[in-house]
Amino acid sequence: MAKIRDNYDSVRASRDGHEFHEAWVARKCLGLLLPKDDFIGLAIEGFSPADQKTAEDAGNEIADAVLYYGDRSSFEHANQVVVVQVKYSKASEDKPFRSADAKKTIEKFAKTYRSHKRKHGTEQARAKLRFELVTNRPILAALHEAVAGIIAGAVLHGTVKDQADQIQAACKLQGKDLAEFVSRLHFTGVRGDLRESKNRLAIALADWSAARDPLARVRLNSIRELARDKANLANQNRNVISRADVLTALELHDENDLLPCPASFPNVGPVLERSQLSEVVAKIPQLDIPLVIHADGGVGKTVFMNSIASRLASAHEIVLFDCFGMGQYRAPGDARHLPRKELVHIVNELVCRGLCDPLLPGTDDSDDLIRAFRLKIGQAAKTVRRVTTDRQLIIFDNAGEQAKDRGEPSFPELLLASISHGGALTGVQLVVSSRTHRRVAATGGAACEEFELKPFTIQETGEFLRQRLDGHTEARTHVAQSRSRGNHRLQRAEPSAEPWTTA
Repeated sequence: MAKIRDNYDSVRASRDGHEFHEAWVARKCLGLLLPKDDFIGLAIEGFSPADQKTAEDAGNEIADAVLYYGDRSSFEHANQVVVVQVKYSKASEDKPFRSADAKKTIEKFAKTYRSHKRKHGTEQARAKLRFELVTNRPILAALHEAVAGIIAGAVLHGTVKDQADQIQAACKLQGKDLAEFVSRLHFTGVRGDLRESKNRLAIALADWSAARDPLARVRLNSIRELARDKANLANQNRNVISRADVLTALELHDENDLLPCPASFPNVGPVLERSQLSEVVAKIPQLDIPLVIHADGGVGKTVFMNSIASRLASAHEIVLFDCFGMGQYRAPGDARHLPRKELVHIVNELVCRGLCDPLLPGTDDSDDLIRAFRLKIGQAAKTVRRVTTDRQLIIFDNAGEQAKDRGEPSFPELLLASISHGGALTGVQLVVSSRTHRRVAATGGAACEEFELKPFTIQETGEFLRQRLDGHTEARTHVAQSRSRGNHRLQRAEPSAEPWTTA
């Protein structure tokens, strides 16, 4: 029986193609929020205004989008420029994409490459310019093999040779020039129709939002509208989407909304390695429940946590959150101990390392925040384990006792409760610090293992003073130890000694 071919309205198909392009652009420009690769701008329908006059018509015609990486959205100031064409076909969505389907695209890509070599110099064009064809169809395996074979200068046969010959015929290049151009050409198959593409964008924004559906829907519409507006004729000379544009569309003030709690650990000078350090470093990777490191005020919990993090950093992925911020948490504009600030900061710090998707601020609901955090941290831990199966994600934090003083929720307490009642996160360890007499209140009574950080021993006091005082004597060590009882804050009462630093 003859196969009945589906009939598609050409006007509707064209509209779907534009919407697929729009959805791809919208998803791509989300990468401007916390770029890991100097992604600075995305030009729609041609090069950026700075490059449009110097680019040949073929380049502006073929470029559905141009991605800029570097200092500014121009060829001169970028370190990489990627020219992208997006192809969509509903009728052929399951049919492998071949080089014959890209004949005109390859031809114009090659013209663009040659023109940039003439205008900007061969060295600059080679170093910066790249080309990508994105389609909703699967890429024929022989096409990928043909690209690799051309670059390697291999002898090709059969279908692979046919694909290579068609690439060569389209770009009108030979030998080293052909290999040079093809090495900068990439084919990407984004499987699925328009509905799937839109769904991927919707899911991304929903996953990135701690808030439930209403806010995610508003953000989804805003980011689509941004991509649509930049493609309009009115924005022909303002066609670049920048990070500021994306922040505005998502109703964020600036980058500080994504990383609201920068660390401000004091410069404490030389750090003395505490006698207890090796013990706790060996303990943490083996934990089954969170660990609370407790001590009296002034004994040195913060510096000790820094020392542990430094020791573990080579074998594990470390997040050391500065919940105290040298007292900045008291400022109304800081409030770093609040879940809506700390959660977003920790997740997006991991985003900057390429370990998980971003998290956008937008809710104070504790249940939504913890739910979102657990998903993102689980994603990051899974990524970490791809490097080494026994590598763990270890989060260090203050137990948020200051929140208790102000009658406010603290993120560490909420996360401890979540782990205690909802189960541990695979590949994740949580270490918090607290004053000894407040540890139960600070952790909310969650199940935790405890580790008491002791005051300085007399040997540690002596070593500490020898690092900082000229002409130090054993007598001074005994006096300092007696007066301070191993507490570095009390040591400040010793007029001949500098403030203490503990680790």
